[in-house]
Amino acid sequence: MKRIVMVAMAALSVAGCTTAYQREGFTGGYSDSKITRDTFQINFQGNGYTSVATVRKYALFRCAEVTLENGYEYFFLVGGDRGGSASRLGNSYLEHAMISIQIRCGHGPAPEDAYDAREIIENLQMEVLGKKWTPKPPAPQGTK
Repeated sequence: MKRIVMVAMAALSVAGCTTAYQREGFTGGYSDSKITRDTFQINFQGNGYTSVATVRKYALFRCAEVTLENGYEYFFLVGGDRGGSASRLGNSYLEHAMISIQIRCGHGPAPEDAYDAREIIENLQMEVLGKKWTPKPPAPQGTK
């Protein structure tokens, strides 16, 4: 019985925190998928304690990670962006912010409206991760 109470208390304490920068899980996070060779869908969902501004920052950071992890240098937005939403739960509102973005990635001279993935990582890594970003090796071109 004591163990069940401790597990329940731990679950409640986790549920009361803002969403961390993480793969999508119980308290929110990011998910992404490859649409074409150079186009990706990035989603980030916060919980009731995560602001729309934080969700947007995390999604932008994930866009930069996906760009670099797939061997590209820059990206630009080609679609998406659902800002915030609220869901009714009982007599009160449980608000949660979410964003969905489609990006196209590229190499070489960047278009004027493109985001430099390395610059975004450099500028946001400490705020988002609390440490320096460690890149994963780029995925081979033409694979998922």
